[in-house]
Amino acid sequence: MLNEIFGITKNPFGKEISKEDIFVSGSWKNALGKIDMLIKYRGMGVITGEAGTGKSTLARIATSSLNQKAFRIAYLCDATLSETEFLKTMAFSLGIEPPFGKGRVIRSIRETLIDLNETQRIHTIFVLDEVHLLKSSLLEQIRLLTNFYMDSRDIFTTILISQPYFLKKLSLNVNLPFKQRISYFIKLESLSPQDTLPYLTHRLKSAKVLHPVFSENLANAIHQAAQGIP
Repeated sequence: MLNEIFGITKNPFGKEISKEDIFVSGSWKNALGKIDMLIKYRGMGVITGEAGTGKSTLARIATSSLNQKAFRIAYLCDATLSETEFLKTMAFSLGIEPPFGKGRVIRSIRETLIDLNETQRIHTIFVLDEVHLLKSSLLEQIRLLTNFYMDSRDIFTTILISQPYFLKKLSLNVNLPFKQRISYFIKLESLSPQDTLPYLTHRLKSAKVLHPVFSENLANAIHQAAQGIP
């Protein structure tokens, strides 16, 4: 029915968004610039934002255009795993068949990261989603993995994706060493009232709907109801 009325060729507000269909608000533009800097200089950065603001999509779009021969993107999203299970998943993402024993898994990960960086000249990027659910002990394990060459250089990039309350979790004494590792804090804001109508129009255009559908008053009502969350 919607297809017949509006001539929609696909769901304009679905989750599967290509880079070309992304609406780049001021907040997105700022966030993309910071992610580019994070990747360039390596290290660790955290993207925070309320549920539905597009944090995971932002990370996907920021890394999708990278040269696949020069970068390896490893995406991990199961924050409920144990330390050993999480490390094994990290190993699998690097193409490693994890050996038996936590210590051996860690050693295999570190050796592979060094080989990728120094021998193959491949920049590894870990994208860790839902990190607000990670236990402090696992955060510490991730921090220890970033120690290379007596802590004098970073050989891979880590992008953390979380909800805002993760920042409070980082303020706990047990997590302060991990917080000190983070070089970029990237906050993804909700859409502003001024961005809402252009956002709706942009997304409709991606579905080949070129005629006006939403009035300014209706866009304002949608923004108020959704609180600016896409």
